[in-house]
Amino acid sequence: MIKFKKTIIIIASTILLMILLLFLNNNYKWIDSKNATILMQEELDHIRSMDISKLPEESKNFSAVITFYDHLIERSISAEVRIYHPKIPMNRVIVSIFLGDPILNYINTPNPLVSNIIPVKNASGIEKENYNLRPNGEVKGITVSSNMHYFETATFNDVLEATPYVIVKVSWLDENSNEKVEYVKYTRDKYIIIRR
Repeated sequence: MIKFKKTIIIIASTILLMILLLFLNNNYKWIDSKNATILMQEELDHIRSMDISKLPEESKNFSAVITFYDHLIERSISAEVRIYHPKIPMNRVIVSIFLGDPILNYINTPNPLVSNIIPVKNASGIEKENYNLRPNGEVKGITVSSNMHYFETATFNDVLEATPYVIVKVSWLDENSNEKVEYVKYTRDKYIIIRR
């Protein structure tokens, strides 16, 4: 009987501890699919509103690599951006890559945006560290990618022709929790192309 009571006390204590942790982390809110769609659309609208002619072609705060993978057998393409070598501390880094609206003529995707905005917004506790970059820090970079299938008549070259440039938006919190945003335009001559 005493073992049973101890077991009940341990279980009850564990449940109370879990409830307490949930209350302590009350700023954590899971983003449902409806709000995720709204969040992605807002991100897309912000990028589309930029004057492309005024965007820099490299960042003063980080390095980036844009890679397009041609998956021949699956008839799909992967678009990937890797942000690395931060020159300043960057917390809760959100990376979005805008592929341009013409790409919608060639690939089956709801919008021309690839982003980690949803996982970053959903991250809590220790997971948040995965989205922090520091000069010489433990996390070496953040990569965002998406795989998309071609329409039946489209080719990898069609997709490349439709994307003479991509716009990368990187937003983060500085050491004082102030939001920072940087937009960079990367032209096709800077892409890495890998055919598989």
